[in-house]
Amino acid sequence: MDKLEVVYKNIADLIPYVNNARTHTDEQVAQVAASIREFGFTNAILIDEDGGVVAGHGRLLAARKLKMDVVPCVELKGLSKAQRKAYVLADNQLALNGGWNLDLLQVEIEGLKDLDFDVDLLGFDDDFLDEIFVDGSEGSKSGRGGHYNDIEVPDIDPRKLAYRIESLQKSGHKKSIELFAGRGVLSYWYGRSFDENITNDQQDFEDYKENKYNLKAIDFINNHLREHLDFDFIDFDDEGCPALEIQKFFNVINGKKETFVMAVTDGQGLNLKSCGKINFHKTYMQRENKTVQATVDDYYSFVDIFRTFIHNVSSANMFSCEELSLYTKDNGNVIYATYLVRKV
Repeated sequence: MDKLEVVYKNIADLIPYVNNARTHTDEQVAQVAASIREFGFTNAILIDEDGGVVAGHGRLLAARKLKMDVVPCVELKGLSKAQRKAYVLADNQLALNGGWNLDLLQVEIEGLKDLDFDVDLLGFDDDFLDEIFVDGSEGSKSGRGGHYNDIEVPDIDPRKLAYRIESLQKSGHKKSIELFAGRGVLSYWYGRSFDENITNDQQDFEDYKENKYNLKAIDFINNHLREHLDFDFIDFDDEGCPALEIQKFFNVINGKKETFVMAVTDGQGLNLKSCGKINFHKTYMQRENKTVQATVDDYYSFVDIFRTFIHNVSSANMFSCEELSLYTKDNGNVIYATYLVRKV
């Protein structure tokens, strides 16, 4: 492939494509001109060997509006007539095929407003901006939020919520999994942050109707997790036996290569619950499905025991776990933690 080189051409020497099907209103040309004035000419005009414009007609019109004499161009060499005609169409349509993550778009635009940047230069029309900034009940068109905009937000430990939401910045936002929905306390936030939130809880709650599975967490992992290996985020609650579930979880996802975030809540005082064959602490692991009574020393070493467990179980299945957050609640017998998990 030939290296692309930017060359500066006189505007008078450039020939617009007479059959260009893409239209440019005066308003749009003015927006492009304002962008060039603010950011500079950052996107070269694509031309053929004869100076014919293949892509960038709007930029050329904006340059003329700004009374520029020369513009940066990239010459596309060796295109056949068919390729040239096709690219004129494809360059415009492929850009239109992209979409917006409306939640992140709102955050970015709000950030620019805080910096006193003129967001009119971004090119969004007022109706579109009004729609995504509405604080109402219709939700975003990205599929996130949905009816969660209509319900009262449940109470939740502020630090737990803060660390969970912070960890979401490290993950994709297509699918989350909750093992025990906990009356929708976190489901509200996951529903707003992900295109799809898979929930599992053995109990039925009158005020929360979104459970997709009513199983023990271990049964969900054994029988349904493989249906959802495209998840970006998973939350293990401390109902059931998280350590047993986490061990089985890593066995099931052994072939998963995409990075994801894992959140864990665990803690049972002196009865530190776990199952399995990895005997890294004689008092932490269950044997023959019986809970082992921990000693006082283990009680005060709970964080170290927990971290060792996460490291051993993940590394045994060729994953690495980068700790994003960890803190203990009350007298230290409950842990809230988040991890960025990668395949080694």
